[in-house]
Parts: sequence; structure tokens; C-alpha cells
Amino acid sequence: MSYVVIVLSAHTYCENRPFAGAIAIAALANGFLLLRNWPSTTLRRALSASGLVLCLLAVAGNVWFAIRATNTCRHMFDLLNK
Repeated sequence: MSYVVIVLSAHTYCENRPFAGAIAIAALANGFLLLRNWPSTTLRRALSASGLVLCLLAVAGNVWFAIRATNTCRHMFDLLNK
């Protein structure tokens, strides 16, 4: 779901920053659970590792979105103050 947030938020940067942060926290929790319950068989390890990579990509994407949205919002308000 966090991969869709970046696409949907093209025009509503300021409003979706908390939502992106919440999804990043959920992805961190999911990644923690994957690490905590590390399986013993090879197939399950491969699936857990791919899930962990997807969680890390989701966190990175949402953090990038929050940083970009914050910079965009600041510049939008700078234009209004002129």
C-alpha cells in the first residue's frame, strides 16, 4: 500500500505526510516481526528475506516521500508569502 501513496499524493503533499509516516512505522513493525520469527527451512527463509526487503523499501520510500513533501510544502508557502 505504501508504494501507491507516492503516486496518489502528487497533488496533496502536505496532507499525506502523517499517513506515509504511519505506513512506514507499520512496515518497520512488520519487518521486526519477520526478523523475530525467522524460519528454519530454506523456502520460508527466502520468502521472509524478500518480505524484509520489501519492508525496507517501503520504509525508504515513505521517508523519501515525507522529506520531499516537506520541502515542497515549504516552497509552496514561500510563494504565498511573496
